[in-house]
Amino acid sequence: MALIKCPECGKEVSDKAQSCPNCGFPLSTDIKVCPECGATAPADADTCSTCGYPFVDNATTQSVVAGSKHSVSKKNRTLGIAAIVVGVIFLFVGFNTLTADDLKFYKDHLQECVDAQSEVDAMSYGAFGGTYKSISSDYDSLISYDKKKITGLTVKGMSFIGVGAFFIVCGILLAKGVWAILKEDVDGINQVS
Repeated sequence: MALIKCPECGKEVSDKAQSCPNCGFPLSTDIKVCPECGATAPADADTCSTCGYPFVDNATTQSVVAGSKHSVSKKNRTLGIAAIVVGVIFLFVGFNTLTADDLKFYKDHLQECVDAQSEVDAMSYGAFGGTYKSISSDYDSLISYDKKKITGLTVKGMSFIGVGAFFIVCGILLAKGVWAILKEDVDGINQVS
């Protein structure tokens, strides 16, 4: 036996109880959730007892089980879990890209080229200055290439991480039923308008 909170009075009651022993609120029947204030009312109520909002139709009626005001459909839960799995895969690929040997190679090679170029530049003032300047420009090309590769791999890794985080957040929102709550709030605003 688990204890749940009554959506009406907030007291803890058994999850097996048909109604709250404190206030008599039905715990496992069809009820209406007021789109205006979020209060619960019996399914046959015409207006919200808390704020007086008129229930126009039965669109706000939903089944409340175990004290939860908002139910999560099996489809949303499955989609949420799938989005979380996809997000984890994207995160894995992103972190793997950022820690890959390719990225380390280009960073190390870039540093070697910068060091070698500074040595060549120091020698370019001697008798063979023209030759050294040609070598220095070759190092410029290698440095530019390495920087492009490093930037490309970093952007790729960070993009995968961003998309993965987005999928995980959306998956959690779907699995927890936040989308249903937000949709109800929007539907309530549309009904008032």
